[in-house]
Amino acid sequence: MTWDEIRSAYTNKWLVVEALVAHTDPNNKRIISDFKVIEICSDGISAFNKYRQLHKLEPCKEFYYLNTKREVLEIEERKWIGIRIKSADSTQV
Repeated sequence: MTWDEIRSAYTNKWLVVEALVAHTDPNNKRIISDFKVIEICSDGISAFNKYRQLHKLEPCKEFYYLNTKREVLEIEERKWIGIRIKSADSTQV
């Protein structure tokens, strides 16, 4: 589905979506041309929690939590520079 199709089908909703077809433009903006709606959520907090759960289970997939009030998606891709720790309560680094 395109973003316009999603906005028409899910008016004023919080969603968790998966990007099926996407690329990054020269300005580091993520351009997504095909989405899959994963879950409809009651609010932004539950959408974020579902996003985190899915991202933890399937880190190679591209998930987003979004509100359909947004007419235009502007998703900036940030390059990760740093060290990742396996878990926040891990004592080994």
